Amino acid sequence: MSNFFGSLQNAQSMEFNLHGETATLINKNGATTIFWTHDDVLYHLYGTVSTDGLSKVAENIE
Repeated sequence: MSNFFGSLQNAQSMEFNLHGETATLINKNGATTIFWTHDDVLYHLYGTVSTDGLSKVAENIE
């Protein structure tokens, strides 16, 4: 994962349930990335909005 996102040093990460799938959230330097798969599709969201804000966007993707 560190090759894809660069150095994960000083990053905060967590996993959570999103639409019945495991999603990974990484926050570093004010930028947040969330990725998960569903029905063989990889979803990847990135933004400088709050972690809660980006999580709400992910929850509203159907």
